[in-house]
Amino acid sequence: MYKKIIVPTDGSKNSEREIEKAIGLLEPNGELVIVTVAVKVKAHSLQSQGSLSNINDSLKERAIEIANEFASKIDPSINVSIEISSGNPADEIVKITDKVGGGLIVIASAGETGINKFLIGSVANKVLKTANSDVLLVQS
Repeated sequence: MYKKIIVPTDGSKNSEREIEKAIGLLEPNGELVIVTVAVKVKAHSLQSQGSLSNINDSLKERAIEIANEFASKIDPSINVSIEISSGNPADEIVKITDKVGGGLIVIASAGETGINKFLIGSVANKVLKTANSDVLLVQS
């Protein structure tokens, strides 16, 4: 059982399974930390900086929506907090886990949405290799 469990989500059905697994491993009065990372888009020219800022803002807003949607589905008796970040998903998940003192990261072995379908496997792999806490991979 863990006092604080980190649950990264990309909004896919796999993320719902992660939350179910995490709740089963949570100590009474423990806390789930829902993490959503907006992948930061980088500009290759100064001319695109303005629209790039809008794109990154939109991605971050969507990340907040995803985290709030998942938090709203969790039983209100469970302590839930939300962490939103921008950048490389694996790096940000590990940083947030260290920052909040998470004892376990519950992450899907593969994503289902958009480009994450191809990338999340590498995200899970990097989290598994670099995390300072325990990691539970949930089969996709």
